[in-house]
Amino acid sequence: MADTKTTVQGSKKMRSPAYPGINLEIALKRARGLYDRERRNAVAFPIAVSYWGFGPKSSGGLVSVAAMKSFGLIEDIERSAGGRVIKLTDLAFRILLDDRQDSVDRAALIKQAATRPKMHRQLWQKYGTELPSDSNLKHALIFDYRFNENTVDEFIKEYKETIRFAGLTDSDKLSPSDKDKNEDDSSDMEQLMQEQQVMGQKIPAVEGAKIAIGAKPVGASIPVTKNCSISILAVGDVTQKGLDQLINYIKLIRESFPKDEAEGGKAN
Repeated sequence: MADTKTTVQGSKKMRSPAYPGINLEIALKRARGLYDRERRNAVAFPIAVSYWGFGPKSSGGLVSVAAMKSFGLIEDIERSAGGRVIKLTDLAFRILLDDRQDSVDRAALIKQAATRPKMHRQLWQKYGTELPSDSNLKHALIFDYRFNENTVDEFIKEYKETIRFAGLTDSDKLSPSDKDKNEDDSSDMEQLMQEQQVMGQKIPAVEGAKIAIGAKPVGASIPVTKNCSISILAVGDVTQKGLDQLINYIKLIRESFPKDEAEGGKAN
C-alpha cells in the first residue's frame, strides 16, 4: 500500500486488497476485442479502452486494464507523462489463438489466468471448491483480509464467476511457483479508482474538507498557475515510495481537468 494517504472529509477509509474489477470471462472478451483490432501491436491506452466503449477519462477503462493485468492478459509497454501504451501478453495470445475443440492446453491456461490475482490464489489455496457461505466468507474477507465492507460483495461475485468460468476443480492445485507469484501489479491508485466505481463515487473535491488530526503539510500553497495554488497534507510518514504513488495518481486524474485556465473558464 502507498505510505501517503489522501485526507478527505476528515475520515480514513478502509482500502481493500487489490482484486480484479471484472471477471475473467469479461476480461478475455475484452482481450479478444483488442486482438481483433490490433493483433499483436502495442496500442495507446485511450485507443484500447475505446474498443470496449469507454472514454479516455472513464474509470471503467482503467479498471478493465488493471483487471486484465492482474489476470496476466495485458502488460504495460510504456507508462510515462507522455501517455500509456499497453499490449496483450503471450498468455493472452495462447488462450485467444488456441481454437482447437476441447483444447486441454487452453483450459489449463485459463485456469492459470484465473488464479494469478493474489486474492484469488489465497482463497483457492485455502478453500478450493469448498467455499463457506457468503456471510462467513464475507466475515473472513473483512476481518482476516481487511476488505472494505462496501466492496467485499463485489469481490465475492467476481471471484465466484471467475472460478466457475475457469472450471476449476479440487484436482487443480497451485504449483509451488504459482503460490509464489505476485502478478497483482495494478497500482494503489488503480485500485482506488476501482473502489470508487464499485461504490458509485466520484473523486471527491478537497475544497472545504476537514483536516484530519495529525495531518502534516507536505507542500503548502504551491503556486501552479496564476489563480491556483495546491496544498498537500499527509497522515503518517511521507516516503519517496508514497510520493511516487501520489505522482501516479495525479497522472491518472490529469486528463479530467481543463488544459488551462482559459479552457476551464469556458467549461464553467
